[in-house]
Amino acid sequence: MNKSDPKIELPGDAQNDGDQLDQTPLLSPQDVADHLQSSLRHVRREIASGALPVVRLGSRMLRITPKALARYIAERQS
Repeated sequence: MNKSDPKIELPGDAQNDGDQLDQTPLLSPQDVADHLQSSLRHVRREIASGALPVVRLGSRMLRITPKALARYIAERQS
């Protein structure tokens, strides 16, 4: 991250620990399906099984971090 990128300051422990929010956009299940060249149904099954970790934004909205997707792909490479 370069110096001109905005930083989000968090109150409490997160700020004291030096943690910063990742500025990388989160991916929707459809974005992940497109990237993997697979079906949305397959991505949803992987999420339901716990193989692909998600960030839950409310009860229905799911997002995947690019790091989680990269880990998922790396674990499945032969």
